[in-house]
Amino acid sequence: MISHKHKFIFIHIPGTAGTSIEHALEPYQEGSLSVDAGGEWHPTLEDRSTIFRDYKSETHPCNFANVKHLRACDWKAILGNRYNDYWKFTIVRQPIEKAKSMIRFLQVHNVGDKSIKGSGKWFYDQKFYVTDTDGSVIVDDIYKFEDLAGAWKSICKKLNIKHNELGHWNDRSKVFNQEIKFNDGVLEELKTELKADFELFNYELDKG
Repeated sequence: MISHKHKFIFIHIPGTAGTSIEHALEPYQEGSLSVDAGGEWHPTLEDRSTIFRDYKSETHPCNFANVKHLRACDWKAILGNRYNDYWKFTIVRQPIEKAKSMIRFLQVHNVGDKSIKGSGKWFYDQKFYVTDTDGSVIVDDIYKFEDLAGAWKSICKKLNIKHNELGHWNDRSKVFNQEIKFNDGVLEELKTELKADFELFNYELDKG
């Protein structure tokens, strides 16, 4: 999600309350919210010429069909030197809980192999969204899902917009309320795979 007028970019990492943030920022966004995409920020073809301006779509680093989940490095490629003129922020989540959220997504939407192995690393690896090709973090502020209310207050203050209570969208637990548990082997494998996320976002590895 981007606003050229308000100079912000929200990096929407799947499974971190991003849809709720997008709905709350709807009045300030660039482009329309698409009903076909479940009300999420998903610009129409007409909007894209405004959002991406002079950027050539044929050389775009990411599939346009998934623009709501563009990475920070994608936006940097799109904007070039203008990237630094924008305030970039995102929400991250405890890596194991994030993985569980992705399993719920697969179950609710009946997508492919409903296992952590079948979901694809991009689906739950959060570092992937906030770093440049050299591994350096290129977003300005990273908030935590575990303090979403506090994060939203800080975001409103930063953007100088009225603070209203953040709505709760895409609550998949209402549809798929089965508790998700990983056996010790899978849990240790996940901790190994997501060690970079634990370290980068300061989550305690032994509490996963």
